[in-house]
Amino acid sequence: MNNKVIISLNKIIEDIVKASNYHIRKKNVALLVDKIPNCLGDKDKINQVFSNLIDNALKYLDPQRRGIINITGEKKGSQVIYCIQDNGLGIPKKEQKKIFEIFHRINPLDKIEGEGLGLSIVRRIVERHGGKIWVVSREGVGSSFFIELQAT
Repeated sequence: MNNKVIISLNKIIEDIVKASNYHIRKKNVALLVDKIPNCLGDKDKINQVFSNLIDNALKYLDPQRRGIINITGEKKGSQVIYCIQDNGLGIPKKEQKKIFEIFHRINPLDKIEGEGLGLSIVRRIVERHGGKIWVVSREGVGSSFFIELQAT
């Protein structure tokens, strides 16, 4: 990736939240965003990564409880590790390795819109930035998506 610039993740997340504000308010979601470190990368592509992950967190909320989405980031050496954590439906253990595959849907018959492309695109973008993405999730408890990118 040759066109790396310093990216203000705080600004990107602020813009995503503004664009998603209608859904956040309609679903009565508590969205908590820490002041998080900047990273290096392609601004548009990193925006797409965080847009997709925040959109998924909103899509897969548990209707039985108030949704909480927490976004954090921490610099560790030459890397920054971001986390988008939710208290949504969670991902069954057997599905967690497959969710980053193209066209994979946990339940293709569910009513949640999507083509199964979002997380495969996210993984490809992160990997092209020399980073990593992984998930820690418990069904019925929620999911935490971790993204590791180059720090500034």
